[in-house]
Order: sequence, then structure tokens, then C-alpha cells
Amino acid sequence: MVAHSFAGGVQLGFATRWPVRIVELVFVDTLAVSREWPLAREATRHPFRLLRMATPIAAGTFLRSLVTHPREVAQAAWWGFTSGRSSDIDQVAAHRLPAHVLWANRDSLLSRDDGRSFAHDLGASFDVARAPDCRSVDHDWMYRHPELFVGHLEALRLAALN
Repeated sequence: MVAHSFAGGVQLGFATRWPVRIVELVFVDTLAVSREWPLAREATRHPFRLLRMATPIAAGTFLRSLVTHPREVAQAAWWGFTSGRSSDIDQVAAHRLPAHVLWANRDSLLSRDDGRSFAHDLGASFDVARAPDCRSVDHDWMYRHPELFVGHLEALRLAALN
């Protein structure tokens, strides 16, 4: 199961409820622990900067959701920024589910230390993605650099892909 950014919290919740359905977990630059207030501040200060980071399709879909379901988007954001996930992390670690955390070498939204701490608490591997040409990759690297992302997945030798 692969989750990026906000979906990491959803992935943790799924894994705690149905651990027997999980082969392996891959978290990519994810909102995994409750240290997301810097992201909330960034989102309110520079909302269009965040949208610029997204692919055009993702930005359009988000804007459509925001216009048609503003209350639900606000509720989801509030949950993402305020919910503690330590008990979910502890449960996933207790189940000894194989897990990996991948992080952009220059994530402008989330702290690498947060990702490293999350991986440690989860008992997961932690790997920082770097482009072969030494360019920085940012929070949305799995969409903007799909070959790099696939390369990182292959390097993990995921059980589901063997």
C-alpha cells in the first residue's frame, strides 16, 4: 500500500484496522505524525504556492472539491493538521508490518526530521530521494519524477512486486 502526503494518515488508519490485508507499507512525504502546524501556516499564508506544486490535474480536482464540498475539505484538513497518530503508529509497529518511508531531498512542506522520526517510530526504513542529475526533488516528486519514484520502489524490493 502506497500513500503520499495527506493520505499517510488514512493509510495508517487502514493498516491498524486490517493489518492482515497489508503486505507492505510505503509512505511518501507523508503527514504521518501530529507536527503539521507549519504546513497549516504555509497553506494559509501561500495557498496558491501549494497549488503550483501540484500537477494541473491534481490542482484542478482539488479546486473543484473545494468549491463543491468546502465543509468536507475543511473537516479533512482540520483532521490532518490536528489528529495525533501515535497510537496508530504504535499499532502498526506492534504488528511488525514491513514499512518504508521515502522523502524528497528538499521537501518544502514537511520536515525531513519529521519523516525520519516517523520511520523510526514505525520501525520502517527511511530513504531520501535524489534526482540522478543532483537536482532537488520536492514534496510532489513522485508525480513530477515518476521514473525516479519507480526506481525507489524497485530498490525497496517490495514483496508485492516480486
